[in-house]
Amino acid sequence: NWVAGTFGGALELTGSCNVTFPADRLGLTSDIGSVAFWMYADIPSGINTLFWAGDNLTGGGFGAENEMHVHLEAPHAQYWTGGELSFFAIANPNTFLHSDPTKGAPGTTPVNPVLLGDLQWHHVAAIWGEGTVMMYIDGVLITESAYTSSSYDLTHIFMGQMGGGSRTY
Repeated sequence: NWVAGTFGGALELTGSCNVTFPADRLGLTSDIGSVAFWMYADIPSGINTLFWAGDNLTGGGFGAENEMHVHLEAPHAQYWTGGELSFFAIANPNTFLHSDPTKGAPGTTPVNPVLLGDLQWHHVAAIWGEGTVMMYIDGVLITESAYTSSSYDLTHIFMGQMGGGSRTY
């Protein structure tokens, strides 16, 4: 549904819908690219996929599939405060950024996360290529890491779900 947004209209994703992009016309690859969007969310009750792109439709997340995705994470034991953003890309080695630049590897305790589940509008950008992957929130570089692409086409691109239809937003 189209609803009121910060600059005119906004797309409301309800968890039972998604947007499929014309990947064949976009020509996006894992070698170099970016995704940027405005988001408004509460703390999620699960892992909510905002952006997913891959060369297949099996993308259940974090497996052997060639994919990249941006998620909003739910509170989970000692690993997520809730409302943290994560960006994952199959690469060489795999890349995992989160909106807590001082947190260690995936599965470690949050230190000082930037939380987005606060019912405020935030601008998010994930950029990859030329040896670096970066995550920006509200125009501020939150974290970056070395990046070596595994060179695959992003032939399926969604907003609001994983390639396999799970982890909806």
